[in-house]
Amino acid sequence: MDRRQLKREKKKKKRELAKKKARAALERRPDPEQRLLRAAARSPFGPCYINVGWQLEEELPALVSVVVTRRLPDGDLVPGLALVDRTCLGIKSGHAGDKVTDDELQDLLADVGAAYGGMEPCEPLIAQSVVYHAADYARRLGFTPDPDFPELLFGPRPPELIDTPLHAAARPIYVRGPRDDVQGIVSQLVATVGADGFTYVDDIGLGDPEDMGLDATTLESLAALEEDDEEPDPDDATA
Repeated sequence: MDRRQLKREKKKKKRELAKKKARAALERRPDPEQRLLRAAARSPFGPCYINVGWQLEEELPALVSVVVTRRLPDGDLVPGLALVDRTCLGIKSGHAGDKVTDDELQDLLADVGAAYGGMEPCEPLIAQSVVYHAADYARRLGFTPDPDFPELLFGPRPPELIDTPLHAAARPIYVRGPRDDVQGIVSQLVATVGADGFTYVDDIGLGDPEDMGLDATTLESLAALEEDDEEPDPDDATA
């Protein structure tokens, strides 16, 4: 191979290497949604909201919807949403919303709060405390937050959280939801706290567990829990 051929080969290799580097850089570059999320995370908190009635400590713990926002330099807002189970599963679902104006945020809040009677403003620390307390409680039981939870918008985690209702329930309470992996959840709870260490609630009548294809261990656990719930209180007995 003569010198001219060697030079051409070297130039060809350099071009190929440059193309590879350019492709690699493009692949590493975050997509527009990630760029927006990161820009929002560097921005200050905007208004934050939590559903009406979230402070009620009822016998059947309700899910809580939390919305935080970040105010971008152009004045628009990027919302982050979380649906929170405070006594078992933690952050059941979450996502980052599209960039919105203040007026558009009100439309979003109306949709989120429709099932609760509305949303009410709250301090960012309240929103963070509800969310992180629930996540901590769930992790101790072996459950992790929904992978779409936009923690960049909720964080960084404050050094100290404030006490919020049900943030430290003495006994896990699992309220069965329509799309839950009941077998996986109950099996995890049994493994972590024992078959008699949690309360199971099917408050919406989703049918007989035996029709769900649950394994024998899970069925036995649910049956034992139902028996405990039905056992009469000695204090209620009449003489």
